[in-house]
Amino acid sequence: MYTEKQLDLEILKLAWKAYGDDEDHEGSCDKALTLETLEALTVVKMHCERMERQLVKSARWHGSPWSQIGEAMGVTRQAVQKKYSTSGEGGGAEGLRRLGPVTRRDEVLELGASALEGWIPTQSFHGHHLLRRTTNGQWELSRRFVFSPSPPDGDGWSVSSIRFPDCFLVRRLIDG
Repeated sequence: MYTEKQLDLEILKLAWKAYGDDEDHEGSCDKALTLETLEALTVVKMHCERMERQLVKSARWHGSPWSQIGEAMGVTRQAVQKKYSTSGEGGGAEGLRRLGPVTRRDEVLELGASALEGWIPTQSFHGHHLLRRTTNGQWELSRRFVFSPSPPDGDGWSVSSIRFPDCFLVRRLIDG
């Protein structure tokens, strides 16, 4: 377990790594560096908030009461329920559709069939997915555990959506 200061340092390193520009400011601290780090930290914060939302949905799906979720987050049941009880999943927008209800056992088959028709997941939840229509052909889909030891970095795979503990990857099929 990290101490608070160790965690702060790791988060700053992660933000800076995500920004990808550590050589220009080696050993210096100026206004530009501070603002660039703040920008990078904001990106990390947005990703953390998205993951928090997914973990809360996962906990609710598995039957955790709001009181336990609030306790795990260090807030009251009312605070976490107020923040997350409405789904805000969207829908109805042109180029979007909902796939579900679907079981975990069948979701890869269903998502794969949709991907072949040009629909890829943008948000994934337990029991359903929000799909976006693409204009550039057919896609292949794969589901992986988020902590898989070897993520497919090459071969055209990219993360399409995440629903803890799964990650849905897609890659464009080449005609031929």
